[in-house]
Amino acid sequence: MEYEGEYILNASPEVVWKLLMDPNVLAKATPGIQYLEPLDGEGKYRAHYDVRLGSVAGKFEGIFHVTDRIEGKQFTLKVFVKGSPGTMDVTGTIRLEPAAENVTRVKFSGKAVATDKLARFGQRVLKASARMFTRQFFKKLEKEFIPSNKEGKTGESKLKRRIKEWKSRSN
Repeated sequence: MEYEGEYILNASPEVVWKLLMDPNVLAKATPGIQYLEPLDGEGKYRAHYDVRLGSVAGKFEGIFHVTDRIEGKQFTLKVFVKGSPGTMDVTGTIRLEPAAENVTRVKFSGKAVATDKLARFGQRVLKASARMFTRQFFKKLEKEFIPSNKEGKTGESKLKRRIKEWKSRSN
């Protein structure tokens, strides 16, 4: 399965980068992650997940690895998890682009390969689940870790942001 999209965050690329490089933030914002345990090597963690995907629920354990960093601009995320419902091997690139003052466009693209029960869902269900988990991640990141703009000024209106979210879901 291939997947791509974008999300607009009301924070500077520097702030978004720091959040995305913080394992505590990632553990709290990523749906299903119970915790990330640092391993040898920068940006490498053992991940513990508890995920429900349609009618299949399971506990997963795997490796969460941030590689190929270009400071403040982009990185590659490699995730491999296994559990009783199967395995998921994901590689994706995340790019940060300034969209306006203190507004960042996060573009992501990647590829996932599933086995066993997870693979039986098919590409359509896996893509819909990926979109749902991605939206949940960015909404939680924005709600819990990005301070709201007290003046009410943002680079884009909520309507424009929702349209962009909808477009990224339809890809």
